[in-house]
Amino acid sequence: MENQELDNHLKNDDSFDDEIKNYLLSAAKWAKFIAIAGFIFIGLIIWSFLRTYYQFLNLPVEVPNEIYLRVFLIFVILTIIVYLPTRFLYNFSSNILQNHDTAFESNESLKEGLKHLNYYFTTIGILTILYSLYFVYTFWLSLNVNG
Repeated sequence: MENQELDNHLKNDDSFDDEIKNYLLSAAKWAKFIAIAGFIFIGLIIWSFLRTYYQFLNLPVEVPNEIYLRVFLIFVILTIIVYLPTRFLYNFSSNILQNHDTAFESNESLKEGLKHLNYYFTTIGILTILYSLYFVYTFWLSLNVNG
């Protein structure tokens, strides 16, 4: 029902009123802030990996190469998991803020920005499903080990 009303409104009126523009601009500003914080977090992940690797090298005992590989894979997966949504959020904010005066009239920048916002929420949804499945799996394993 709400989708039909929205579709009818958008078909009848190609322009956005000032309130909608202000909400989108505010969301884009916050998205840019969150994306920059995400990029800083990615930098901290990489710094943490390098620090861990350096500590492994200075251990008095020989560390098997398998451990290095596992730690490396964990950090790479974590970096990718954080990078993808952060990049999509940054692209959304950049497209909306880039030419915000004309973005709402030409619709190209707006379409591109909203496309990246869609990618962001799709990625977050998939990660939520995977995270939930991981917890269900570990819960199931704990029941089988103790039971």
